[in-house]
Amino acid sequence: MTLRFCTRVLVLTMALLLASVRVNAAGTWTQLTNPYPIGASGLMLLLTDGTVMVHATDGPLGQSAFWYKLTPDSSGNYINGTWTRLASTAVDRGYFGSCVLPNGKVLVLGAEVSSFGTAYNTGEIYDPVADTWTTVQYPEADFLDGITTLLPTGKVLCGSASTANTYLFDPATNKFAKSGSKLRNDNNDEQTWMLLPDGGIVTYQSVSSPITPPGLAQRYDLAKGTWSDTGSVPVSLGSANAGVGLGPASRLPTGKILYIGDTNSALFDPNLNTWAAGPNMPASVQHIAQDEIGAPGAMTPDGHLMFVSATPIGMMDYDYKSNTVTDITATLPARLLSLMQSVSGTPYRRMLVLPNGHILFNLGIGIIWDYAPAGTPQNAWRPTITKVNKGASSTYTLTGTQLTGLWQGATADDANMDTNYPIIRLTDSAQKVYYARTTNWTPGIATGSTLTTVDFTLPKGFANGNYQLAVIANGISSANFPITFPLVPPANYVTASFSPATNTLTVTGDTSGNAIEITQRGKVVTIEGAGLTRIGTSQNSSQLVQFTFPGDFVLVCNFAQSSTPATSDSVSLVSVNSSDVTINFGSGGDSTTLTYCNLGVLKLDGGTNPVSAPDTVTIVGTKITTKTIKNVP
Repeated sequence: MTLRFCTRVLVLTMALLLASVRVNAAGTWTQLTNPYPIGASGLMLLLTDGTVMVHATDGPLGQSAFWYKLTPDSSGNYINGTWTRLASTAVDRGYFGSCVLPNGKVLVLGAEVSSFGTAYNTGEIYDPVADTWTTVQYPEADFLDGITTLLPTGKVLCGSASTANTYLFDPATNKFAKSGSKLRNDNNDEQTWMLLPDGGIVTYQSVSSPITPPGLAQRYDLAKGTWSDTGSVPVSLGSANAGVGLGPASRLPTGKILYIGDTNSALFDPNLNTWAAGPNMPASVQHIAQDEIGAPGAMTPDGHLMFVSATPIGMMDYDYKSNTVTDITATLPARLLSLMQSVSGTPYRRMLVLPNGHILFNLGIGIIWDYAPAGTPQNAWRPTITKVNKGASSTYTLTGTQLTGLWQGATADDANMDTNYPIIRLTDSAQKVYYARTTNWTPGIATGSTLTTVDFTLPKGFANGNYQLAVIANGISSANFPITFPLVPPANYVTASFSPATNTLTVTGDTSGNAIEITQRGKVVTIEGAGLTRIGTSQNSSQLVQFTFPGDFVLVCNFAQSSTPATSDSVSLVSVNSSDVTINFGSGGDSTTLTYCNLGVLKLDGGTNPVSAPDTVTIVGTKITTKTIKNVP
């Protein structure tokens, strides 16, 4: 939003219409029961515990320091959700960059309008657990209404609206580091960055592209940290009416990127690095963007892009199968269309994809609607769950595929409402829904069959018992995964994990008698359980797991778990090449067998008993440079 073109429509608070309206197969529109606590509302962000934080825009130019949170009801529905006040930012902001981080916190950066000059080149980090904000400093004089996009590295690429430089923000240190400059001194004003499956970014140069085609675009290389040209864009997405304002953009189920212009569109193929003209807008539409007020849009779970037109005010639908845009304004409830028309000049319209697959549509005046699409996603688009582990302290770890979805979610002028991160939903036998707080996911989109993980923490007041667990990205849910809390590892259970930081393989037994054999063949190490012993990193373990190492590794085996009566453990190493091996036994009669191993240092601790009686060590064809046997009386 460029301020000189901004028009602000002040609207008095309107009476709510609580009725739900169903329009054929187009889905269901329902106005939220409870209005936004302040009369003007703007940016909406989905927190990782399933709640929605919404920025107030009650300042004269849309700036505010106020935030409120929408919590869904016990069925996981937001229509009857409740509002609570959140902590305010240190300064008021209007039109700024934002991003939900893998640690569950939220970054807001810069501002186009503010009562405080410091807002233009500072940011703040919101901690939803502590309900506090912490200030961070952008390295240049102005960020303004620039762009922020979370990369697969966990860092955030930031581009200001005033220079061509881009910076990486590291949430671990709260520091910025320069990472490339845009070509042709192109700044990031009024642009929409689209994340690519390779971790890069593509953007249409909305400011510097001419009104007459061809248009200009460039992409960011994640590995090199540099910007380069894409092929030229055969159509110009801007217009004299819209200035540099554009409609929304999104990755599609086809893998291409769709950018909506003022009266037309363009498709980018990341694999070929080329553009093609997309469909024109319907004849009923004169403009998508008006006076640089970009229209909001959101991807529905069935792969359609739903977005707003400016002149006349209405709702459009892009179908990736037919590559067409259809005017669906006639399917809107009369009340909703009337409200949209009454505030047609407001720049605060926003959309957000919810965990239940619905779309929140914020009109910018404190009145928000819920849209329940009629379509459903393809099963191939769904996340999958491989296993759920009990982690440290009160956390759990879920492993699965496509945990961050196929696209980012929703966009609008000066706002990206990304939802490409995992949300955990738990449903009990009475169909009561809980959302767990997620952290430590691996960012990205379209990760395919690659296994990734996400940690989650159960909500307060959560009772142990049987649940159906689902992981959700962009409103697309996995199949339900039956689970019982608390998770208890089965008897005869051995955990195995590898730390790349210390190059250490750690194997830990439980209080039962465990028997394992560790065999090395080249760089592949196999850990196999004998008898009832199972090995893994979760409750869903197996008799055999494998690790691949780049070279020499450190091996630590811990079987010093106390038990009554004492149990006996056995560890067998076959052809293991390791510079340092430590085996810690417990109180039972334990044994170690080394067969054709090449070890630098062997440390064997017999626990409360001497190693030789009743513990035994058998060495067959073993080369050991240094052997340390620790007898504990």
